[in-house]
Amino acid sequence: MASETSKDARADHARFFYSYIPGVQQYNDSGSRADRDLSAWKPALKNPLPQYLGQTPAAGHLQNYFVPAFSFLSGAQDTIAVLGGPQWWEQIWGSSRADDYAVWGIKKDKVPIGFHCLSPAFFKKDRGRAPPTTSEVQGQVLVKSDLVEFIDAEALVLVWNDRGSGASQDVSIYTLPDHLGAFAFPNYGPPPKGTSYPMINLSKGLLVKPPK
Repeated sequence: MASETSKDARADHARFFYSYIPGVQQYNDSGSRADRDLSAWKPALKNPLPQYLGQTPAAGHLQNYFVPAFSFLSGAQDTIAVLGGPQWWEQIWGSSRADDYAVWGIKKDKVPIGFHCLSPAFFKKDRGRAPPTTSEVQGQVLVKSDLVEFIDAEALVLVWNDRGSGASQDVSIYTLPDHLGAFAFPNYGPPPKGTSYPMINLSKGLLVKPPK
């Protein structure tokens, strides 16, 4: 699941630890009438609350799903930043239906200089027309540039689009390798070629087994 380079990282040089733990489903598109099925997940709440990069979308209405969670070392806390409230978000897609399915994205001008939002897509149902609240994104972090690498658009994988939903807008959801982020595009085409996308550099972290 993770790259060999990340497995070989030495603990004394690691900037963060990460593992794949059971997720809690935050959203699924049941009733959207889209041809594809989608569910979105984040790590189960624990004490201390695990940090994560954003919701993890998955193809299908799944019952269980493992998602990445992170623990940034105390000496590396200046390498992450916390998201703000509803004013940070803008709607990328809405279903135009009574159920208010929506996809929201981070406004680029809200992200502090030198940081990246590695999973800027957020999925909501029911009161989907309201932007994500601070409590809904508790634990999600922005990551500083020195922990980020960039990958080509061809490495992104299509998970879902709203084709068949009858919505007046179009949207496609793509994920990064290893379920490490999600990006939303307001069309059915592939991500623009020649564009690169930020992804956390796993070679600077250490994969650990989750506690039983």
